[in-house]
Amino acid sequence: MFCDRCEAGLSGAGCDIPCSAAANCSDSGMCLEADGSCECDAGFVGPACGECDEGLFGPECATECDEAETCSDNGRCGAGGVCLCFEGFIGVACDICGDGLRGAACDVPCDDRTNCSGNGRCIEVAPLSLSLSLSAPLFLSSAIPFGLT
Repeated sequence: MFCDRCEAGLSGAGCDIPCSAAANCSDSGMCLEADGSCECDAGFVGPACGECDEGLFGPECATECDEAETCSDNGRCGAGGVCLCFEGFIGVACDICGDGLRGAACDVPCDDRTNCSGNGRCIEVAPLSLSLSLSAPLFLSSAIPFGLT
């Protein structure tokens, strides 16, 4: 210990805690000699600077995740650029309605018994209904008609 500072590579009150950017701060920050904590480089967060800041991902935490483009405005960017979908949405880009839901906001329930008389499964065919200019969603049944096998 040199008066009020620890020797390089050590930290803590007794200068007995190893302190290095590689070991303590995932090589993405500077180890503070006072207490061994990390001061993270731009784009990195966490106690050991091992996570990307919100909206960033990639090995250097330099790639931006645009929620409108990456997550279809239906989710937020999580670690590694993976979308964390809002309620009702699923899929890599949060662009699919979850089971039993339909509509632009994936907030309209679709019940097989009600919409398909219990003889099929609800699926929304948005591109077809839009191209036909239908005012209501089109539902198809996955049931095989009687007599056909």
